[in-house]
Amino acid sequence: METRLIMPLTEFIISFCFAFLCGLSTGIWISLKVKKTNSTKK
Repeated sequence: METRLIMPLTEFIISFCFAFLCGLSTGIWISLKVKKTNSTKK
């Protein structure tokens, strides 16, 4: 019973952390790209 409840919970946490890291890295990459384009335009 406990293992059945713990397994999906850990999977959810891992997937959430992975999605958060992916979103964070893409956000940083986009912001850097935008900064580069803005600096070149100016």
